[in-house]
Amino acid sequence: MKRRILELDGLRAIAALAVFLIHSGGFGLRAFGETGNAFVDHGKYGVTLFFVVSAFCLCLSLPQAFEGTPVDWRAFFIRRYFRIMPLFYAVCAVTAVIKMHGGMPAQHIAEVLVREVTLISIFDPTTRNALIGVEWSIFVEFLFYFMFPFVLAWLITAPWSMVAVTAILMWPPVCEAITTFLGIQQPNFTIFWHFHSFLTGMLVYRLLITDEKQRPTIGSALFLVAIGLSIAAVSKHENGFSVSAVSLAAACTIAAAHYGSPLVIWLRWKPLTLAGQISFSIYLLHPLVMGAVGEFGFLTPIQAAIALGLTLAAAYCSYRLVEMPAQNFAKRLISRWPERPVIVD
Repeated sequence: MKRRILELDGLRAIAALAVFLIHSGGFGLRAFGETGNAFVDHGKYGVTLFFVVSAFCLCLSLPQAFEGTPVDWRAFFIRRYFRIMPLFYAVCAVTAVIKMHGGMPAQHIAEVLVREVTLISIFDPTTRNALIGVEWSIFVEFLFYFMFPFVLAWLITAPWSMVAVTAILMWPPVCEAITTFLGIQQPNFTIFWHFHSFLTGMLVYRLLITDEKQRPTIGSALFLVAIGLSIAAVSKHENGFSVSAVSLAAACTIAAAHYGSPLVIWLRWKPLTLAGQISFSIYLLHPLVMGAVGEFGFLTPIQAAIALGLTLAAAYCSYRLVEMPAQNFAKRLISRWPERPVIVD
């Protein structure tokens, strides 16, 4: 399989912009009534799209694992840590200073920072989003990184029947019933609720690695299915169907790109792929920018447009000044020791 699929950057951009849409207030789309509200509200499923693409890309970065070759998991975790945490820590620090000047008690900020920096909030959904406002997904993503080696080993060796049963058990409505029974608070902020999306990304990779042929007709059909699922999700408004529909739509779109469908070429549009490359910065920085421009979640269309422009500019700078240097540092760090691959059985 190709190590670089440009359409994935396009999907990341859509995910980031979808989250921006709902947090901005909708760019005036809520004025179109029930349909407009449903469209804007589904912006929160941009995070679901992020998770599917993330899991697929993790598999894409470790093709040797599917070939039976040992994997250096130490290098994997270092790369993931420096991909996520440096920018997260930087945004936490800036946000803490702003909130302290805004009157939030210093002791409370210190307590929140300790939970955020040490990732303790991973284990307590009720304390998430206490600082930046979107960090719950960072904790879910990072927890999945710890699970990934074991899930990958299982996915490679497990029969399809067992994979199918697991996928059903991890279907969000089923997860909701399980978490309610267990008394887990705010399950939609936990790995239980979103594991289905990660598993979908991994499953589509396992399916596609066995078929390297270009099949544009099949790819186009899959993309049309993705469009249909997306429309169905919005038309049904808010229910448990939406998160599953978005996950499957993302999987179908990734498969369409793999098969060379001409219908997904637009995802390679340069401005879109550039936004995809800086999508993590967009995601973490947009609450700060929105707070500076207006009231988070209630921006006017003009304020939202200004916030979008400023967010893109700030995200590009943070990508160049924080994300890229951190990733380069991780590469240099890994190169200093001989590989010691370890297989997780």
